[in-house]
Parts: sequence; structure tokens; C-alpha cells
Amino acid sequence: LWWTLFQVFGFLIYQIVVNPDVQAQLHKEIDDIFNNKVDGEDLFADDLTNMPYLDQVNEPCQVEVEICTVQLGS
Repeated sequence: LWWTLFQVFGFLIYQIVVNPDVQAQLHKEIDDIFNNKVDGEDLFADDLTNMPYLDQVNEPCQVEVEICTVQLGS
């Protein structure tokens, strides 16, 4: 299971690296989150749920992880 997860998320990172437009949009979204925080303020789960582009990019990986988990019975 772990090897499959590493492959899925490795592929995600690779796709972000080779697609500069995706990388730029994710960077902007992350910057927007941190620009709305006071210096030293922590990042919370709610902050991540307010990142729709990250969800779109990550969604195919989540589906793959769920399929692997179901197939392995974990």
C-alpha cells in the first residue's frame, strides 16, 4: 500500500513540476492563504478546505488512494 501511495503522490508532484501554469496557480492560492494570516499564525485544516484549486489537483490522487485501499482491504 505504501509503495502505491508514494507512486501516486510522486506522480502528482511530478505533474505540478512539469506544468508551470498549475504550479503558478497553486502558488497563488497558497500565497493568498498566508497573506490573510498574521505573522506566526498557524495553518489550520479550515485553511486547506478553502483551497479549491488544490482540491481539483489533488482529487485524482484521492480517488486512486481510495481504490488502492479498497482493493487491499485496508
